[in-house]
Amino acid sequence: MKKKLIIAILALFTAVTQAKEVEWLLNENELGQQIISLKINNENVDFKLDTGSITALSLPLNIINKIEDKVEKKDKLKFTDGLGNVHYSRQFVVHNLIINDLFYEQLEVDEYQPWGFVVDVESGDKITTQQQQEINEKQIAVAGLGLFIDKMVTFDVRSHKLTLSDDFTTQLASDWFEIPFFTSSKGHLLVNVTDNEKNYILALDTGAGSNAIMSQRLSKQAELIKKEDLPFPITELSFVDMPNVKEFFAVLDEITDEMPFDGVLGYGFFYNHIVKVDFKNRKIWVKPYPEEVENQ
Repeated sequence: MKKKLIIAILALFTAVTQAKEVEWLLNENELGQQIISLKINNENVDFKLDTGSITALSLPLNIINKIEDKVEKKDKLKFTDGLGNVHYSRQFVVHNLIINDLFYEQLEVDEYQPWGFVVDVESGDKITTQQQQEINEKQIAVAGLGLFIDKMVTFDVRSHKLTLSDDFTTQLASDWFEIPFFTSSKGHLLVNVTDNEKNYILALDTGAGSNAIMSQRLSKQAELIKKEDLPFPITELSFVDMPNVKEFFAVLDEITDEMPFDGVLGYGFFYNHIVKVDFKNRKIWVKPYPEEVENQ
């Protein structure tokens, strides 16, 4: 009888451990980027939360060098940013890493390389990588999709919360709706939107300061809206499977046509919704914020 009781207790303990949930604080820098502070090897590091990046962590080499249980890959990671600039980063496989309260048996890590650009919403000018670094010198790392493998992740930027859970049994209320998504060959999370003339592929990108779409990809029937307080036009697109759910997008020129998708769902989308991504079962749920809810 005692043996059965011990087994039952162990089984309960295992179930509780598997359903672990952790909450990380989200902050916002002056560029409108979401920042999380993670403790790695007892060292606090500020990360830009960027679901447009498929790597788990992009770290400066001085931090990577402090990680003992790692293996460097033979080939460097090659990627092209939104301006068409090509970058190369050293790649590593890290084992037995504790990040805040979570244990990762294996993670993909690469050398942090500054990339991309920011558009000044007042002038329309692009802030270069160098200028971006000068604006925010502390932001020297990126946390990407690989950090959330097999997790249920809830992005709630207005409440400044990022929640990671192993519980996939939660029943969602009727005010949540599901957006079908698929993945690119490299692992980006992609959804379909439309202007009723042409469908577009967008990446779910918390690292983007705004919803944006490439001007050269838009159909001729797309309606361009010009506002006095914005230096670039915007357009409204709806989700293919949810025609009543619409978002505004900045229409940007000079983005490289090598991008594997047409635009991004960025800060505008995450500000208007609580977004829950089930990485294990490949589902996205969205809950719109009531219009009267103010930013906390």
